[in-house]
Amino acid sequence: MGIFDTFKKDRKQNNAANLNEEIELATSNINKGLQVTQILVDAYEDLNSIDALHFSFKDIKNLGDAINTIMPAIEAIYDETSREGSGLHKLVTFVDGEIKDTKFGKTIDSISPIKNELLQLSDGKLVAAPNPTLLLLAAILITVKQETTKILGACDKILTFLKNDKESRVEGDLNVLNNIVNEYKFNWDNKEYRTSHHKLVLDIKRSAEQNIIFYQKQINTLIQNDKKALVAKTLKEKQLDLENNFTYYQLTIYVYSFASFLEVLLLGNFNKDYLLEVKGKLLVNSKDYKDLFDVALDHLKSTANTSTESKTLKGIGGLLLKSKEGSWLNKKGEAINNAAIKQSLDSFIVLQEDKSTIFVKNLEQTKTLFNECNTVYFDKDGIYFK
Repeated sequence: MGIFDTFKKDRKQNNAANLNEEIELATSNINKGLQVTQILVDAYEDLNSIDALHFSFKDIKNLGDAINTIMPAIEAIYDETSREGSGLHKLVTFVDGEIKDTKFGKTIDSISPIKNELLQLSDGKLVAAPNPTLLLLAAILITVKQETTKILGACDKILTFLKNDKESRVEGDLNVLNNIVNEYKFNWDNKEYRTSHHKLVLDIKRSAEQNIIFYQKQINTLIQNDKKALVAKTLKEKQLDLENNFTYYQLTIYVYSFASFLEVLLLGNFNKDYLLEVKGKLLVNSKDYKDLFDVALDHLKSTANTSTESKTLKGIGGLLLKSKEGSWLNKKGEAINNAAIKQSLDSFIVLQEDKSTIFVKNLEQTKTLFNECNTVYFDKDGIYFK
């Protein structure tokens, strides 16, 4: 099962008597002067029709020192849920003898070790209580780690293009962003690191935004000049001009999206409205790109259809216009022409999609985790948020 896969589990109906026993046990420990702030209780809910976000114990352990403050609790919970006959468990906040909804913070800076606070497992064992917000951050760190391969794969393709065109500054910007992705999990709680690198990311983002505007204008100028016949170019020349500019346009959107996502992590601000604002800007960039691409594609198709070669193909049956053979040849010529146009535009059509999707997805997952989840479940397969 992959990260954030939907899970469905059959459970028995709620057993109120057993739940009350667990609450009473926690209360007795509090009366002994122990700071029991969380309890792990058997969950009897029927989750067959409830969606949740999931990640495994193995993924958490692979984060290593990045979240070492919650590892003792994670290991204890894993042992508890792995026992024979053990099933789904729910993490709840226990305050003043009552069960409260689990509360999550909204920023990285709200995460701090919970000193002297205890989690009581369902068998009564006590361990250091994990910070619920840090559990959410663990999910984000796992997401980033798993998505890094895709991010770096896209970067490799981009850098190959850049090396051919000697665009060292953009290559440098991408290297900075890649390094931050790799270093972030070791520095999420280092405010000095996050502040200094946020400034770097902000500079890269501003530069990318300027380039987005530049290439939008550049592409529009190319199309308008062609329409006014100010330049006499072949279809191939026009296509190469547009391909080159759209490649850079696509690149600048990728860099902007990459920097925007890292800015969220470095600021540590997971507020829903802020995340929606960042995501909204990426979606606007994506729509603007696709709209302009469609205009450019229509322009190239129009150019191809009115070219000398196209007219020749369409007029194959011109001398036989009144005959059946002439009609057939015209249709055949049109089919050949359409196929030739499609083939000639294939390299351009490859640029149809912008490169922001991966970051839009990550922003959406971050918003869901930090703003829509208020319950944590555990079983032998891992952790579930809903």
